[in-house]
Formats: sequence, C-alpha cells, structure tokens
Amino acid sequence: MLARLLSSRHLPDESWVWITNELKVRFGFLSEATRGSVLRALISAAGSENPELSVNAIVTLYRMTASNIQLGPFLDPDNRKKVIVNYRRLAPPEGFQGDGVREFESQLGIATSTP
Repeated sequence: MLARLLSSRHLPDESWVWITNELKVRFGFLSEATRGSVLRALISAAGSENPELSVNAIVTLYRMTASNIQLGPFLDPDNRKKVIVNYRRLAPPEGFQGDGVREFESQLGIATSTP
C-alpha cells in the first residue's frame, strides 16, 4: 500500500514532507520486504519522467541516505541512470549540501560535487 502511494503522481508536496519525516523515524520498524518495496517505489519515482514526482522522491531518498539507509541493493543499472539524470537536472541545490551530498552521490555511484 505504501509503495503504491509513493508512486502516485497526484501526491501533494505537503504529503511528501510528512512521508519523508515518517520514513526517517519508522523505516527500521518496517519488515524487510516492506522496506524493499518502499525503496524500490521511491527509486522508481525518482527516475520517473514526472518532474514533480521525481524531485520529491529524490529529496526523500536523499534524506533517507542521511539516516544510513542503503540504496545500492535496490538500484539496478537502468534505475540508477534515470535517478542520476533527474538528480542532476531537478535537485534543488539549497536542499543538498555537505556530507549528505557526498553520501547520496556515493550511493548513486557518481562523483561528488562538493569538495
């Protein structure tokens, strides 16, 4: 259910803020299967052609990696490429700074943009 919600093109921005905050707090309490479904849905949304859905999913993934969530096992080469393209094209620079950027970009498998 949560994975389908995260794939919704009609989810308002305010809902993404709530979802991101809840996932950061409760992610560890989800079953392994649910965590996998949630991450796959977020990665798929982050690589989507819908810019609003993509940027919200990218911000959520970024914040989750700051909480030590590992994306690697859920990133296949095709999704990785799509997420990287959207991240470079859509990510709001003011929301991506410091060590969090290095960790997120490292998990995506791209060179860091910060010194």
